[in-house]
Amino acid sequence: MQKKYNNITSNLSDLEKSLSYLASNYALLSKVKNTEELLHYMTQIKQSLTNIINAIEPLNSNIVKQNKSVKQLPQIFNQQRDSK
Repeated sequence: MQKKYNNITSNLSDLEKSLSYLASNYALLSKVKNTEELLHYMTQIKQSLTNIINAIEPLNSNIVKQNKSVKQLPQIFNQQRDSK
């Protein structure tokens, strides 16, 4: 359980860093002076978006697993009750 918590915390931290990096690169777009700079910042933004997706996917997976577990609770409860 602690490992799962640490993984979720790590994924949230990665997500926060990626969002911050995305915001700073997006803000710098207004100061672009040439196409090389534009390409550089657009590449950085693309990488930030990829990092955001990579941070969100495990979080989504954990949510799906938790939902499945919660949906099974009534069945587990009934089985335990019936076995008494």
